[in-house]
Amino acid sequence: MGATMRVGYAYLVHAEWLPPSTVRTLDYQINIPVAHLDRFRRNIHTNELTRCATMHPDRSCRQFAITGTLNLLCRSTQVFVPLQCLSLAASVFVARKQTSVQWPALANNVGQSVVFLTGANMAPLLLSCSLPQTRHKLTTLVASMLPYLMLQVEPRKRRASVLKAIACWTLVSL
Repeated sequence: MGATMRVGYAYLVHAEWLPPSTVRTLDYQINIPVAHLDRFRRNIHTNELTRCATMHPDRSCRQFAITGTLNLLCRSTQVFVPLQCLSLAASVFVARKQTSVQWPALANNVGQSVVFLTGANMAPLLLSCSLPQTRHKLTTLVASMLPYLMLQVEPRKRRASVLKAIACWTLVSL
């Protein structure tokens, strides 16, 4: 839990501590304009503006939640569909005998992964909008715990698969 929280917290509060490629990858995945994220990172140390005013200045929290969730669903699909296709191609290529693909199970697995990644990215943002707009660093710390807690809900086997897929995507997108 500590490593996940530290990366999430550092990404928002001290992005300079992370390699630029990691920051770019997370910026891309979270799908908030970089200018808004930069403003959020500057503001978190001063508390001059609300978190909502920095992350989604031109939209209400409701509009942000709806469009953000839809955009993150697209991003999550971009992560998991190609990875699942590569995994499927590799398993068919490696198998010596003719194997049948269990399409419903495959679709279910991709769907669960897409929903998980979308939720893991959107839940901290929604929490940030929901909590009082003060003490930004504390809110960021609490929000950075959510993806880890969501991961613990997943069964152990799926948890490992999701972590591998996210790691592969991160390496591919560098």
